[in-house]
Amino acid sequence: MKTLVRKIIIAVIGLAIAGFFLYAGIGELTHIRVPIDGVMGAIVTAASGYALFRNGRTFLQCVTALRRGPRTAYAVVAQYEEIEHHTTNNDEDEDGDEEDGPLVSVTTRYHFRLNDGEEVVFEHLPREAMRDPVLRRAVRRYGTHVIMRWYERPQVWESLELDPLTASRETVVDTTSRAFHRLPRVDKETLVGRDPARFKPLTYATVVAVIGIIAGTLALDGALSPFGFQGVLKQTNLGLAPIGIALWILVHMVVKGRILRRIGADEEIPEDQMRGILADNRNFHLYSIGVPLLAGIIIAGGALFGLAYGPRTVAAQYQGLETHTETDDDGDSSDYADFIFTKDDGSTVTVTCDWSDKDAASRIIGEPHRPILLTYWPGGGIDVLDHVAPDPSRQ
Repeated sequence: MKTLVRKIIIAVIGLAIAGFFLYAGIGELTHIRVPIDGVMGAIVTAASGYALFRNGRTFLQCVTALRRGPRTAYAVVAQYEEIEHHTTNNDEDEDGDEEDGPLVSVTTRYHFRLNDGEEVVFEHLPREAMRDPVLRRAVRRYGTHVIMRWYERPQVWESLELDPLTASRETVVDTTSRAFHRLPRVDKETLVGRDPARFKPLTYATVVAVIGIIAGTLALDGALSPFGFQGVLKQTNLGLAPIGIALWILVHMVVKGRILRRIGADEEIPEDQMRGILADNRNFHLYSIGVPLLAGIIIAGGALFGLAYGPRTVAAQYQGLETHTETDDDGDSSDYADFIFTKDDGSTVTVTCDWSDKDAASRIIGEPHRPILLTYWPGGGIDVLDHVAPDPSRQ
C-alpha cells in the first residue's frame, strides 16, 4: 500500500507541474509576439499534455487498485533470470561475432506460477524480502513455494513470504548448493531495495525541492518589476521552474550515487558491479534532465538571450502611446501599451508593457517630443524599458 500511496503523491505532483507548463504553453500560443513563441508554445503544450495524460492515468490506476485491494495467491518459483545489459563493442571474437562491451546494468526477473497455472513476472522483490537474505535466496531457486500478495494494475508488491506448509527457513536455503556457488549480480533497484531507509530523506527532499521551486517561481513573478533587468528576468520566470528542476536532478544524481556507493561497500558488492550500478544511476538521471531543461530553455530562451545581450542606450525622442489587444482562443483579451520612440536615424523603437503597468512606464518616460537617452533591453525579440534620461547634447 505504501508504494501505491507514493505513486499517487508523485502523480499528483506530476499533474500539478504538467498543468503549470500546459498553462504556460497555451499562454505562449495565445500571446505570440515573435515567431519563435509559436514553436516554443506548441512544443511545451504537447509535452505537457502528454505528461498530464501519463500522470492522470497513473493516478487513476493507483486509486482503483487501492479500492480493489491486493490479490493473494499460493505460487511456486518457476524461473529466476538475470539479463545483463552491455554497451556495444565493435570488436569481434574469433568466430566473427561482436563482443559485448562493458557491463552497464543487470535486470532481474522472477517468474511465479500460481496454483491455477497463471504465471506472474516481477523484476524486483518487496523491500522486506530484499532485506531478508534467506527469503531473497530462496525465491531464486526453482520450486520454492511462496505466498504472494500484490496489486495487479499497476503491478505492485504488498508482501511475499515462504509457504510454511511446504518449506521451513532452515531447509529452504542450501548455501553449499551449486545454485548458490556464485552470488548473482546485483542491479541498481536491488541495491536500493536492500536498504530503502537510506533513500527516504532524499525522496522527501525531492518533494520539498519541487514544491519549493514552483512556489518560488510564482512568488518571484509577483515580486519582480516589469522594467529593466527585473523586467527581462520576469519574462524568463516560467522557464526558471523547469531549469531549477533540471538542476535538482543533477543534485539527486550525485547524492543517490553516494548512497549507492555506501550500500555497495556495506554489502561487499564487487567493484565491477558497482561501476555498472553507478553508470546506470548516472545515465538514468542524465536522460531525465533533458525534458525539463529543454522546456526551460524553450520557454525562457528569448529572455535569456536578452539578458546575455544586455541593455542598450540610444538617442531618441518619445512620440506617443498606442494600444493593442490580444485575444486568446477562449475569447479572453489582454491589453498592452506600446510606447513609440524615434531614433536619430529615423527608425523606431517600440517598448511594450502590460496595460496595468502603463502609468508606471509613463512616469519613467515623461512628456512626448523631448530629446532623451532611452535605455532598453532589446534582446529576445521583445523590448523592455529600463530608464530614460535627458540628452544633454540636445537640450
